[in-house]
Amino acid sequence: MATRGCSTIGIPVNAGQGEISRHGCCDLIVRGAVDILNVDATIAAGITEWRRIAGMAQSFGVAMAHHEEPQVALHLLAGVSNGLCVEIFPNYNRDPMWFDLPEQQPAIRDGFMHIPDAPGFGIQLRRDTIEKWRVR
Repeated sequence: MATRGCSTIGIPVNAGQGEISRHGCCDLIVRGAVDILNVDATIAAGITEWRRIAGMAQSFGVAMAHHEEPQVALHLLAGVSNGLCVEIFPNYNRDPMWFDLPEQQPAIRDGFMHIPDAPGFGIQLRRDTIEKWRVR
């Protein structure tokens, strides 16, 4: 097996946000190409597949991050032992749905995003935003 990025170049290598299944992520892991997988559950076949990838990554000592969708990623990362960080773009032009879709974003204090404790993902959605963007 190849040496991981931090051993060969001195910094952790984070990749995988474009992978759509555990098979592509497996290649990155077994080739020693990543230290952190930044897999996006919304393009990688959903939550179940993301959790399969996280379990596989944990077996190889690879940390998990999540590409975008912090309100969902927060729960996924908190639910695995190798969860590392939540990616967020607090810029309206970059991610207007972070501001417009939820009634309230998860609290962020001292560099940590706090997990809502309401049912499901703990997110109440704004009906007016849903109506605005609904495809009929």
